[in-house]
Amino acid sequence: MKLVAIIFAVFALAIVPSRQDVVSASDACNAIGKFYEQGCSGLTSALLGRSWKQASAYRRGDAIGSYGRYRALTPGTIVGFMGHVAVYTGRRRDTCNCMFVDVQGPRKHARCLQTYGSQAVYEYSY
Repeated sequence: MKLVAIIFAVFALAIVPSRQDVVSASDACNAIGKFYEQGCSGLTSALLGRSWKQASAYRRGDAIGSYGRYRALTPGTIVGFMGHVAVYTGRRRDTCNCMFVDVQGPRKHARCLQTYGSQAVYEYSY
């Protein structure tokens, strides 16, 4: 009986749809200049209020664009590409006038970006 319950629980978890979290774009902007030991994952885990391991479980979703042309998302959406995550802030004047806030590698400071150039950027969810 316990085996059936375990199998059902695993199956139920497998069919739960992924979820897109949105963080505060203002909080992301306020993170600019702050140091993150864990790099981009450290930034997103701090903004999500989750452990670093939970935040690093995010998966790539739909493409949002490249070459500075990005479809509109909700400011605060977690985005990224293979090996990297960031926060889409939408270049709103009421926040920090950045398109993205990210950290480029471990033991670095958060920064403001307008584009990732030719790199395709994706929505991330878990």
